[in-house]
Amino acid sequence: MISQLNYKYDPDFKMRLFWANDVHLDSIYCKREKFFEHCNMADKIILSGDFWDLMEGKFDKRASKKSPELERSEYINDLIDFGIKHLEPIKDKIIGWNAGNHELSFKKFSDFNLTKQVCKELGINPIINGMHGYYIFRFRHYTHPDKNSNAVNLCFTHYTGMNGRR
Repeated sequence: MISQLNYKYDPDFKMRLFWANDVHLDSIYCKREKFFEHCNMADKIILSGDFWDLMEGKFDKRASKKSPELERSEYINDLIDFGIKHLEPIKDKIIGWNAGNHELSFKKFSDFNLTKQVCKELGINPIINGMHGYYIFRFRHYTHPDKNSNAVNLCFTHYTGMNGRR
């Protein structure tokens, strides 16, 4: 998947991008304070592979200790509420969201895409990708259409074996 993000060219443009991978937000082992500290310093955020842990559903053999906020019996509804509560303050910074093996496994067993539902509930529409692909950050000269645009290409993968430049 190739996803393109367009920005107006400005020689003084600066953007602090925080690319977060393996956050496991709903795990009791997640370092949430540190994660949100980084989010607050960023201008834009891309959430990547295994943002969710998703290991406490009745169908999951890996289930262990639940985060105290996920103690009720309606696991999927609890996760949606949990995600909204934690992501509301940073929702406008999220420009991309990539899947990992935890998200794909959860979707396989539950037939539910938690990421899409949380984005819908938050009223945001980030680029949603699978486990690998490219982001192209394109900077266009809107005042001088004859000039070339500049681009930064970023490859991402949540697993090895893609054989791409990293």
